[in-house]
Order: sequence, then structure tokens, then C-alpha cells
Amino acid sequence: EHVIETLTLVPSDEGRFEVSVNGGLIFVAGVCELYKDGSLVHRHLTSCSNGPLPLLDLLDLGGCWLRGQFFYQPEVLFTRDIWERAGAHVREDAFYSMDYELWLRFAHAGARLHVIGAPIARFRLHDQQKTAGDYQSELPTVRDAFAHERAITPGTSRSPGRDRLRVALFNDIGYAYGAGIAHRRVGASLAAMGHQVVAVAATGTLPTREDARVTGPEALRALAAIDPDLVVVGNLHGARISPEVLGVIADRYPTIFVLHDLWMLTGRCAYPGPCDAYRSRRGCSSDCTCAPGYPDLAPDLIADAWESKRRVISSASRLILAGDSRFVAHAASGALATDGACTRTLAKPQVTWLKYGFETDALYPRDKALCRELLGLPKDRFLIMSSASSLDDERKGLAHLAAALQRLNLKDATVVCAGRVPDGQEPPIRAMRAMGYMDDPQRLAMLYSACDLFVGPSLEEAFGQVFVEAAACGTPSVGYPVGGVPEAITHGVTGLVADRVHPDALADAIAALYNDPVRRLSIARFAPIHVRSEWSIVSAAHRLVEVLRETGLEDSLDLGRKITIHNTNPTMPEPECLALMEPCWRAVSGFDAWEGPYPELGLPRCRWMLGPVGRFQLNAPEAGMYRLVIRYVNNEPGQILRLRTPNWTSADRSIPLTAPGEKSVIAFPVSLSRGINDLELHAWRWQEGQRQMSLLIKDIRAVRSPALQSRPRAGTAAEAKPTPQPSA
Repeated sequence: EHVIETLTLVPSDEGRFEVSVNGGLIFVAGVCELYKDGSLVHRHLTSCSNGPLPLLDLLDLGGCWLRGQFFYQPEVLFTRDIWERAGAHVREDAFYSMDYELWLRFAHAGARLHVIGAPIARFRLHDQQKTAGDYQSELPTVRDAFAHERAITPGTSRSPGRDRLRVALFNDIGYAYGAGIAHRRVGASLAAMGHQVVAVAATGTLPTREDARVTGPEALRALAAIDPDLVVVGNLHGARISPEVLGVIADRYPTIFVLHDLWMLTGRCAYPGPCDAYRSRRGCSSDCTCAPGYPDLAPDLIADAWESKRRVISSASRLILAGDSRFVAHAASGALATDGACTRTLAKPQVTWLKYGFETDALYPRDKALCRELLGLPKDRFLIMSSASSLDDERKGLAHLAAALQRLNLKDATVVCAGRVPDGQEPPIRAMRAMGYMDDPQRLAMLYSACDLFVGPSLEEAFGQVFVEAAACGTPSVGYPVGGVPEAITHGVTGLVADRVHPDALADAIAALYNDPVRRLSIARFAPIHVRSEWSIVSAAHRLVEVLRETGLEDSLDLGRKITIHNTNPTMPEPECLALMEPCWRAVSGFDAWEGPYPELGLPRCRWMLGPVGRFQLNAPEAGMYRLVIRYVNNEPGQILRLRTPNWTSADRSIPLTAPGEKSVIAFPVSLSRGINDLELHAWRWQEGQRQMSLLIKDIRAVRSPALQSRPRAGTAAEAKPTPQPSA
């Protein structure tokens, strides 16, 4: 039994759901799709907040009702109880406004609204409908009569406001990994409503310069170019960005900092476990007993880090903290309730929570047998999916899953993980297949759909997007009652939450679904409907509107009340990488991972170019002529290099072997456009074997060359003709 507002869903033995209502005063609204001449022309969602139907807002015709905070009559559902309490009739003399007058009576009678982020009605627009005429002139008369009858003063109309904001997303490494995916989804919720969204990341998943840390002035320069009305900041610790950068941003712009974990509240820990030192007056210190983990920090720096973070979040004038779950928001509120030494005289920021959406065009149920065939998974096994594949991260709880399965001894079960087992390490579960990291939502949805059950045994979790993703694909979930997991799993509807954190409890929950195929089928049918209603991009957009209203940003940004859903799955712009703001390079393909430094060899951080072609990008601050300077080590006799851009090819250049201790450098003149430039470095010789190493790259730099006044000539016949490539 799970309560949403006051609506209760009770699964029956037959796999159906019976609906019971606590108090009966339920008013549900969803997306209304408007069609004209057979084509979709508009999607409407009310901007009324969840909770009591807002009578004063409904009475504000000029600032709310006629500015978008209204209901199309077909997009609402309501219970008989509220209908009867409000008089069980409509005013037939209100030719245009009988539904509006009914909603006023519902609000006066105490109706509670619940908004879902899924289509609930299709509304046809045509020239003969009543509201094609002058329907607005009747509204004030009906409104005034209602207010006069009940001695209500409507109040002053709010400003109509604007419909569109310019929003900057800022985080550490862009859209990679869980927090990056969540960051992108927050941006998609804003873009779905038509707001202009621009993304900026400090760096990428691999460093792009020797020191990839971003300073406050760098961040402000990038944001100034966007000139945002609002900045949404995500994770910072993936790039080791100082918390002071957040303070600098929030002093300049209205800023929502999304807490994807608890790092900003602690000295060093993203997940502090049972330790509550971060909530104490003294705060985190070198006495921290939490296990060292990502991100690591020397013990003697922990106290200063806690003080610095607390100072930032307690003094930034335009900062709002938004947990990615109610659990995280509660943890933040609790942490800030204690006045530490550095915050005794400082204000505390507002704390709220928001939702992540999910991509409904990618994450949906697929044919189980077909998905197994395409992914090469066995058709006759009970497949249990998990999101971790290594015992190294104790927080992920894979050891608990291993213990639970050992107790159950399911002869036909195989564990499938969206991850990889580190080289040289035995799989932690005997019957386990690691599928590798999946950043393609379509392929991820295939894996969810191929499995019978998803088990996320995390011992700590801020929210748990994976449980929502699994439900969207019709796969039941099991998880522990920790952090935001009970919010991500709707118990009994999308899966089961174990009754305690112990492998035996996890085993019991797994067994309950393993032994009950009818219940699994019921969840598979209803879970996608439920999460589409509660966790879609549209539902997340509605929650963001509530956040802007609750925090006062709606008024300070002069934002209107109309929600138009322009796209239910908007394409997000790729983040601009600040570590590429100077003319340095980023590998695209044909390069191995960064390694080193190796002081004993006199080598800085470096990486191998593999095989014949290395593709990379340069970000030039302005268009013009540059010298592309490559610092390298060459171990291949007879090595030849060539540089290629989309519209120019250099002459072939022979380079000698690099002697021990020698600093080898080669420079190519090149014309670069402002912004990102795609380039290729071609090599003629490389080592045979698993790693086809052709050239060890120390650094690639573009140096502005005012002396080069003209663009390099298009490749001459001699330049364009490739040097014959030796056979293997």
C-alpha cells in the first residue's frame, strides 16, 4: 500500500489495482494535447502546485487563470466525494464558464490536486466550439459572483510575467555517469518547457590539460557569455572544483545547486554512512572515521574543507539547495540547522527538492525474448540485473546481493551487470555476466527489458535513478530502505523495498518476486504507467515550476504561470568544456588513456597515439593562424607524420627517434576557426600487438602566430599524395 498525496493504490491478488481515496477530495490533472485539423499543435499542463487546489490563484484571472494557470475541462479527473461536497451540480447559466465555476467550488470545498506528467486527454480545436467566441468576458462576472457570495476578496492580480528564461547548466564533467545523466535530465525538464538551456562543464571524463581545475573567474567568464537568468549547478567534485566557485556564481546569478549526494555538506564524503559529524556543531575533522573513497582528501584538509563549504552555502546571496530526493533535502536541512563556528552569524539558504525525469522515447518496455537474442543473453534463465560489477565499492552492496543469492541458491538464475569486472578480478557472483558501461539509453532499455528483476542493493543512495529506469522498462525492482530508494521504488507498484538492510531481507524480497510470476507480470504492466505519470521529463518540469514558486524565484525572475510542453524528450546541447577554453586539445579517438607521470623516465602525464590515425579537438579562442606544437616521444624508426583538418592537409614530415632525455617537438602551421576544431594526426609506423602504439604524446598546444598572415595553401599535389604505407 502506497500513498501519493491522498490516493492509495492497493494491489489485489489478481494482479489488478483497486483505488481507495482517503477523504475523497481528489482532483487529478495531466497533460492535455490540443489538436487542430488532425495535427498536434499544443501540449498544456497546469502550473498549479500539488496540494490544496489554490482558490486565490484561480480567482486571479489576469495574473494566473488567463495567463496559463488553468485547466482544460477534459484534462481533469475528480472523485464523486468532492463533486458532492461542492454541491453536485454545474451552473448551466454560465455558458462559457461552468467548468471554471465548478473548479472554484472544488477549491473552496478543500479539493487536493495531484498533477501527473502524462497525457490524460486530447482536445480538438475547431471554429464551431464555444470557446472560439468571446469566452473571456463572462469570466469576471462568474468570478465576482462567487467571491461575493462567500465574502472572499480576490486580491491584487500578479504580474503576467514572461514565458521564457535563459538557463545555464554548470557541473564538473558534463553528462557522464549517474550524476551527469541526472544533470542532463534536470536541464531537459527546463528545455521541455521552452526555456533556453546552455550547458557548461569544467572538464570531461578525462583531463584535457595538466591542471583541469576551474577557477571562479573562469566560470564567471563562461557564464557571462551566456548571460543567464538562472544557473543550475550540479556535481563539482568530479573535477575537484573548489566550493568557492559555487559561491562566486551564486553571488552573481540566481543559482540552484542540485545535491546529487551529500559531498557539499561534509568535509570529504559523498556518502558519509552512519557518521553524522557533518551535522554537528564542530563539523567534520581529521578524526573522520569514514572509509577513504571518491573523492579522496587528506585528513588534515577535511576540517578546512567543511568550513569552506559551510561558509559558501551559508553566505551566497542567491543560492538555493535542491536535493535530488526528499531524503537529501531533509539531510541538508538537518545539517544546516546546527550553527557551526563559521555559520553562527550567517544566513541559511533555502532547501528544497526536485525530480529527475527519464527519456520516455528510449526507456519503455520491449519484447523480452528479442532483447535477449540481440544482447546474446540466455533465453531460459531467470535474469537478475544489477548496476555494479565489483566488490571494490562497498556502498554499492554487491556483496549483499552475492550473500542473498547464495542463501536462495536459485539454480536457473544469472546476474547481469551494467558494468565491468576489473582486469584480473574474479566475478563476485559465480553466475554473472558483465555487459560493460552503457551510455546509450536505447541499449540500456534493452538490457532492463531482457531481465526479470532489477536488484539495487546499495547501502547508501541519494535517490536511485536506476529504479525508475527499470520500472519504465517494465522490470520490477528490489532495493534496501536507505536514502532516497523508498522514493524511487513505489513499494508494491514498481517493486519491493526490503524491510531492513541485511542480505536475508534482500533474499526475502527477491524470493517474493521470483516465486510469484503473476505479481511480476502485474508490476510489469503497471510500473511503466506509474513512472511515466510521476517521473517523466514533464513531471520533473512541473516539480521545477513548484521549486521556482516555493523559493520566490518565479516572482524575482518575473516568470509567468503558463506551462507549455514544447517537447517531451528534448535534445540537450553538449556542454562547452571550460578546460578547452584555452587552445589545448581533447582526444576523440585513436588515443589510449592518460598515464603517468613517470619522473624516473623524465615523462610528464602522457598518452599513446594508437595506430595510424589519432583524432582530436582544439578549441581556439578566436579564428586565425596558429602553430600546432606537439611534444612527443618517438620510438619507431622511419616515422612520418601528417596533420589533416577538414579543408587542409599538411606535407608529410619525417621525425627522428627520440634519444633518452631528449625533448622532441614538431610544429605545424594551421588555420583554426573560433571554437571547436576537428583535426587528425596521421602516423606511418606503429607497434604490432594489442596496443598499436605509434607515438607517445606529451602535449599538443596551439600557439597564436601573428607572423603567419595567410592561410596555409590547400595541399599541393605533393602534399596531398600520401607516402606509401609499409606493409605489416
